[in-house]
Amino acid sequence: MVAASVVVVAASVVVVAASVVVVAASVVVVAASVVVVVDSPPPSGAQMCDRLNSSVSGLAGVATT
Repeated sequence: MVAASVVVVAASVVVVAASVVVVAASVVVVAASVVVVVDSPPPSGAQMCDRLNSSVSGLAGVATT
């Protein structure tokens, strides 16, 4: 019974750690997007779609690891 509780707690810690990594990755992506927007002229619609797609793909990759 105690061992099962330890396993559940350990799994919870892993889930929380993964969530923290995803949030940190989101913050990095948002910060990078802000830097790109500030440093460059306004992007076209296609460029914005490409950036959004790459950001989502990156976050999906982080979430699955």
